[in-house]
Amino acid sequence: MKRFFALIMILVLLLPTTSLAANFVPERAIAYMNGKFECGCTLAGSGTMIGRYGLITAGSNLYCHQHSQPVSYITFHFGAKSANSCWYRYSGKFMYWAADKFANGYNSANDIGWVIFDSPVGNETGWFACRAASDSYLNEEF
Repeated sequence: MKRFFALIMILVLLLPTTSLAANFVPERAIAYMNGKFECGCTLAGSGTMIGRYGLITAGSNLYCHQHSQPVSYITFHFGAKSANSCWYRYSGKFMYWAADKFANGYNSANDIGWVIFDSPVGNETGWFACRAASDSYLNEEF
C-alpha cells in the first residue's frame, strides 16, 4: 500500500504527444463524475487521468460506501465548466477496481480506486503521469 500511495503522490505532468502538448490544458485531465450505484444511490465525484486509458479516483465513486454496492453507470465530464459544459464527455465502457468495497462501513484509508477505459480517453484530455518510487526512497524521512 505504501508503494501505491507514493505512486499517486509523485505526479509529474506528462504531455503525451507534441500536438497535444501545444494545446494541453491541465483541467481537461480532471473529470467530474456522476452516475448511479446498483442500490439506487447517486454518485458525484471526481477523478484524474493518469494515462491514455487510466483514471484514478476515490473507491467510494465506484462502490457505494453506505450499501457496499457497485456502480451501475458513470458519465465522465472532463474539463467541466458547469453541469452542461465540458471539454470531453465519456459514457462508454470501462473496467474498475477499488481497494475497499465498504462491506464493513466507510474507511477513508482505503478510499482509492481506478478506472480503465475501453478507449484512449487520455488522447482527448491529456493526463498526469505517475512515477513509482523505489523501496529505499519510500523509507527516507521527509
